[in-house]
Amino acid sequence: MDQAQYNAAVDFLRRSLAETEWYDAERLLAYQRNQLAQLLRFAAANVPFYRERLAPVLGADGAVDWNRWAEIPLIGREELKARGDEMLAPLLPPGHGDVHKQVSSGTTGSPVEVYCSTVMDIAGAAAFNRACAWYGASPRDRNCCTFSGPQIDALDPAHWCIGDAVFDHPDTKLPLAVNWSWPAERILELMRVHRSSNFVGSANTIDEFCDAPTELLEELHLHFLIGAYMAIPARARAMIPKLMKTQLYSAYSTAEATDRKS
Repeated sequence: MDQAQYNAAVDFLRRSLAETEWYDAERLLAYQRNQLAQLLRFAAANVPFYRERLAPVLGADGAVDWNRWAEIPLIGREELKARGDEMLAPLLPPGHGDVHKQVSSGTTGSPVEVYCSTVMDIAGAAAFNRACAWYGASPRDRNCCTFSGPQIDALDPAHWCIGDAVFDHPDTKLPLAVNWSWPAERILELMRVHRSSNFVGSANTIDEFCDAPTELLEELHLHFLIGAYMAIPARARAMIPKLMKTQLYSAYSTAEATDRKS
């Protein structure tokens, strides 16, 4: 899949999201179940692990018994690490593109490895595009994202401006990747030089921004910050929108932060 095909796929899915998000509850449920049923049938037909795991809901004729959905055993971290290879399909459907490995951050325990296809990357890009539309930002803005050390090492420099490399190429339009263990002031300085428009990363890093020099915070002009990996502390929720004059978002509740391992 070349870049033009990738961009077209992202735009198609973005427009689909912009339509389906307005479905009423009944229509949306039917749409979601149709998509999910295709995934279940493919998994059961191609992966013995899932053929056994999905047995409670998937009949021999491929019909899905949604009333038994809760009977599917959940996959935990330890099972994923021990049996991850058994969960891989030998082949993907046509058009799903290349497969690549991703490693989790390990913030709630030890890291785990998963494999993603180009289609998953497209879905993520389309969702981010749609989020930008909601927040009044542009997906073409320069984003800054935080990663763990192993994740940083796995990034492709052709697609990311990694850490201090921004000082050699301050005009690059590539997204900026920084290590979440770096001091907040260093990250903010990199964002200033890179002229970052959005920040997506560690909630702890966002909290540490509260203690950074005010003049540095005021030099940044971000459309929004999104806290990932854990809940954003109350202090940051109260201070960052005022200090940085921007919007702050998080998909995590305060309760979900209790699983984090420091």
